[in-house]
Amino acid sequence: MLGTACAAKFLINIRVQGSFLFAAQRGTMQEIYLFENTGQISLRPVTADTEVDAQLLQAAQEDNFDWMEPMFAGGDSELVYMTAFRHPQNAGGAVIVISGGGEHMFCVLARTNLDLVSAASHFSSMVSNIRYGLDIFENISGDDD
Repeated sequence: MLGTACAAKFLINIRVQGSFLFAAQRGTMQEIYLFENTGQISLRPVTADTEVDAQLLQAAQEDNFDWMEPMFAGGDSELVYMTAFRHPQNAGGAVIVISGGGEHMFCVLARTNLDLVSAASHFSSMVSNIRYGLDIFENISGDDD
């Protein structure tokens, strides 16, 4: 329980400061996907036929996640990072991947809490690997020692 309280305090502090979680530019979300983990990851574009919580879809379409509960953030705010938000009344939520310039690159919706945690894990790993790859590239000296 202590870990959850610390994480919540961290996310609240970030939210109040207006950085990292909410530093992104608002606009119309261009790419919205549905994440499902059925033994393997399924990531499909959301269409008019996709069954998804209406509030989640509206939040993604309007690029407005202020009403949702911040759950997790990871990555490098100067390169690329992700944030995960939990639906406050229902299962599921959204993961947003944001560029270092603050642009919301894409949003992934999850219908269940398991899918939300899986999506957060998947995309936090992705943005961490991008940072790690850049660190390696930046540290190449060109010497053959």
